[in-house]
Amino acid sequence: KRIDLLRSARDQPTVLVGGAISAGQVYNDVRFLVDSGVDYISIVSQAAAGGSPPKIWNFQPVDFVIEQALGAIAKSGVPSVSLHICSSIHTAEDAVALLNAGVNAFSIDTWLIHQQATTPSSGNSSEDLGSFMGSYARTSTPALNDSVLVATESFLKDFKALRRFYEV
Repeated sequence: KRIDLLRSARDQPTVLVGGAISAGQVYNDVRFLVDSGVDYISIVSQAAAGGSPPKIWNFQPVDFVIEQALGAIAKSGVPSVSLHICSSIHTAEDAVALLNAGVNAFSIDTWLIHQQATTPSSGNSSEDLGSFMGSYARTSTPALNDSVLVATESFLKDFKALRRFYEV
């Protein structure tokens, strides 16, 4: 009922509602969210936070998470639910592998944090970049913003090239 209320409370023709969970009891949690009527589910398999070195928290192996989540979605009879994964991505190949495994979207925050740790661009390395479990820069510095933008553009360029290769 609350999801329907959220959708009806907006003036937009389409309101997407999603749920985010950490990878614990993946199958049961995904079934609960699908039964609740969400459009997408974001699952955190691994979280990262900026720092030198970056901090990493592993919840469940990503292969297990994907298998459990896709199984729960398939069994629910609602195949339109999108699956988003937050896990360790070190290369564009890792991202392509997630898509090949059935994931609809993924987070590149771990990749950006790794890039920031290996290419320092400001003096506040422990406060430069983080995920939802960490912290972002307290003061925005052009050098930091430029390095994150360059790293993101680099990832997207490599990823697009790999997708074209695999689609041929």
